[in-house]
Amino acid sequence: MDVSVYLRRAAFAAALVAVGAGLRVWPLDALGDRLTYVTYYPAVMGAALYGGAFGGGIATLLVALLVFFWTPQGHDLMRDDVDLLGMATFLVNGAMICVVGEILQRTRRRMAEALALAHRFGEALDQIPTYIYMKDRERRYVYANRPTLELFGRTEKTLKGAQDTEFFPPETVSWLKAIDTRVLDTGANTAEEVVSTGPNGERRVFWEIKTPIYDSEDPGKIWGLCGISTDITEREQREARIEESEARFRATFDEAAIGMALVGKDGSFVRANAALCKLLGYAEDELKAKTFQDLTHPDDLEADLGLLAEVIAGKRASYQMEKRYFRKNGDVIWVLLSVATVRDAAGEVRYFISQIQDVSERRQMLERLREQANLDYLTGLHSRRYFIERGAQELARAIRHDKPLSLLMIDIDEFKQINDTRGHRSGDQVLRHLGRMLGESLRSIDLCGRLGGEEFAVLLPETEANSAAEIAERLRASVAAASVVPEDGPAMRYTISIGVTTLAHKEVNIDTLLGLADQALYQAKRSGRNRVCLAPES
Repeated sequence: MDVSVYLRRAAFAAALVAVGAGLRVWPLDALGDRLTYVTYYPAVMGAALYGGAFGGGIATLLVALLVFFWTPQGHDLMRDDVDLLGMATFLVNGAMICVVGEILQRTRRRMAEALALAHRFGEALDQIPTYIYMKDRERRYVYANRPTLELFGRTEKTLKGAQDTEFFPPETVSWLKAIDTRVLDTGANTAEEVVSTGPNGERRVFWEIKTPIYDSEDPGKIWGLCGISTDITEREQREARIEESEARFRATFDEAAIGMALVGKDGSFVRANAALCKLLGYAEDELKAKTFQDLTHPDDLEADLGLLAEVIAGKRASYQMEKRYFRKNGDVIWVLLSVATVRDAAGEVRYFISQIQDVSERRQMLERLREQANLDYLTGLHSRRYFIERGAQELARAIRHDKPLSLLMIDIDEFKQINDTRGHRSGDQVLRHLGRMLGESLRSIDLCGRLGGEEFAVLLPETEANSAAEIAERLRASVAAASVVPEDGPAMRYTISIGVTTLAHKEVNIDTLLGLADQALYQAKRSGRNRVCLAPES
């Protein structure tokens, strides 16, 4: 204890002694020696009792000195030997009372601390957002924290002695009684769900934990029980919603018409539906032994991994791409892959949800449409747009690698006269005939195209001017020697004129080459047709 407390007690004890001494020397001496016993000694004993071991001891010592030496107003406080013996007895009694006072002080202090602790404990229980209570062996409530009191609509005073029948419907009371009986009769701890119905008919679910309380005087005897009840209705509803959602997801996943898979961060197949197994030709267990990297075409793997890394890093939530997969039998199929992520509470990726749709047929159709767009419908040669695009690429490659390149511009002589005299069907047959001859006469690396009407162009990679002129001359001669047999008329012949140009410097583009070859073609036409002319070096 703080020293200041002892000093305050000693001062108070000394004050009591002073009051006793003052009464002793008042003109009340008519009472004789008895005055000492009715004033002085009680004051000193009270000081010793209140002051405890320290304060009371000081007070008792001061009294002894005062009585022995002080003679106020001619009155001796110490009368004779009998008083001396009384003083000795007083000192012994004072010491004993000091001890008693100290015991009382410590007991009072411990009681105050225990009450303060109990108060703090009760406040702490009141703040816990769960229901805490105690019952005796007759199942009567003897304590409940604030949430329980609010639930029951009772105060601490009105709750004592109440039973469950006052708060719950009969079926819940029977349930609770069975649990209480198990705890009180066997001393078992219980933990289970209890379902009850509120006043408004709402179904509530509680998680009940009950434990026995043993009698402090008879440890083998159960005095009552302590219960802790938590309302888990919302959690039950949330879990039910989650379970329902998972059931819907499983049904959607398993019955989906397109392939679906749960894929781990390492690329392993955690789960695959029937559609995906059928698409890839694997059983689910076989797929689980593989990763998507194992099945992805090498040319598509880098792009797929790059997008996946962005998802893991949080730069994007999902991605979609077209890629190729290898089936179990080795076939390659095109799929549309859509990937979304599932993350945990910390934001870390748990797994990926992949939707895989077979787009091979659509991809083939697009390829056919692309080819049709790139081909001339009549001759089967490349269209003007495709010829110029590919020609620009070949020209750039030749310039970059310092390779030769030549270009032929071809025109059918007197084609308008063929249409006018033999008809457009015959004219179309002539165009198709020339297309076939170009395809059969040239190399696989050469690029042939119909630029429009009766005008054609041929790009000859890695070909010098002399070689290009020779190729053009052989082609002109072959066409002049050939004949076309229409379906509804006699055979006919036709000739072609060819302009030739060759790449000479790097400051040139495909349009420039076409223009130079066209000038050479115009020269061939002016020179009498059915001939080859070379453009100046470009």
